[in-house]
Amino acid sequence: MRAPRFLPAALAASAILFLAATAAADAPPDVVRLKNGGMVRGSIQELVPGQSVDIVLADGSRRHFAAAEVEYAGAAERMPAAEASSAPPAPAAEASRVRFEAAPEVRLHERTGTVEATVYSPHGPATAVGATYTDLCAAPCELTMAPGQHTLAVSFEGRAPIEVPPLAVPPGTATLRATYESRAGVRVAGLVVGLGALVGGSIMAGLGAVGTTRQECQPSFIDGAAPFCTNQRDPDGTLIGAGIAIAVAGSVAGLVMLSIGDHAELRVAPVSLRPIRGKREGVDVLGSSGLGLELKF
Repeated sequence: MRAPRFLPAALAASAILFLAATAAADAPPDVVRLKNGGMVRGSIQELVPGQSVDIVLADGSRRHFAAAEVEYAGAAERMPAAEASSAPPAPAAEASRVRFEAAPEVRLHERTGTVEATVYSPHGPATAVGATYTDLCAAPCELTMAPGQHTLAVSFEGRAPIEVPPLAVPPGTATLRATYESRAGVRVAGLVVGLGALVGGSIMAGLGAVGTTRQECQPSFIDGAAPFCTNQRDPDGTLIGAGIAIAVAGSVAGLVMLSIGDHAELRVAPVSLRPIRGKREGVDVLGSSGLGLELKF
């Protein structure tokens, strides 16, 4: 008996429906839709209304979003459809021309996101959060930036970027002036102080433990025989205490000095050009005026 001609097609359709149902069942249950149009699927691990949302992707990585970035966070099947806006899109703000001024080998960075890592210890897992930066340029340089608030950082000679408080880049033309104070000398001095105090204090305490030697003699019970003498050591408690105090105090001071990081400052000065009344040698003279805002970290 010959099978109906439509049987292979029916089997193929059934296989396709089965695969589609399996894929739908394996799809991540939650979704985070961002205000910039992006969307992330996974399993929401933590949702703090008005603050942040954490979602774990299918590959196991974890993403963190601030509430200001999120349009919707929840079950994928309950996600509302995106509303089509009838209003024309707002014109994009013209990029600002920014000049970055600093000492040679000083670089400008901008924060682009955060990275989370889970560290396991005998006391349980702990989460470490770090920042990711993109390298913009090395001083002196010129670049274009969108007007508005930016989170910037400064680095020197390939060291880790030092983040400064967020600052606003004005529209038009602006100058960013950075100062970087390296405190590597302080850290080297802290290492020398700590090791010197530890070694010197240990030697002093050891000498105090050895103390001074004195001889004690006992008369002999045999007539005419020499007295029986022994050497006794008397530890110097004052020297031991001073050595321990120097080792502890110097080590603490050295650790404090080692923990001192470099210092960075960043100033933004919006510049506007205006004509100054009067001419000199037939040429218009333009003067610049600006308002400087100094941010310290």
